[in-house]
Amino acid sequence: MDSILDAEMEWKSVLNDVFARGLGTMAKRFIRINPDYSSQPPAMDAESDQSSLQKRMQEILRTNTEQSIIDAVARRLIASTFYFHISGIPEIRKSRIRYKGTVKNNRLVILNYLTL
Repeated sequence: MDSILDAEMEWKSVLNDVFARGLGTMAKRFIRINPDYSSQPPAMDAESDQSSLQKRMQEILRTNTEQSIIDAVARRLIASTFYFHISGIPEIRKSRIRYKGTVKNNRLVILNYLTL
């Protein structure tokens, strides 16, 4: 249980540091996946209990609440991987705006136009 409490204290310390640096608006961008095990976890050296712990964690992480958190993390990772580089003046066509540019990651060009 001490390690769980230590992890919680460390998380609070990170958030306090963010606020102390005047970056409080960034704190909402941080997501902690912290499933509630609801009981005392087995000792780290209790090998026979590790498979039941793993099974229980898989069950917890499959709940709608945890899945929505995991989904949010995945979306942020994907969104931060790509960017759209505008290479021309936007055009208005039939009440839509068309931007010429490219969606890129570090190496690939993914898309050449974006229409909103």
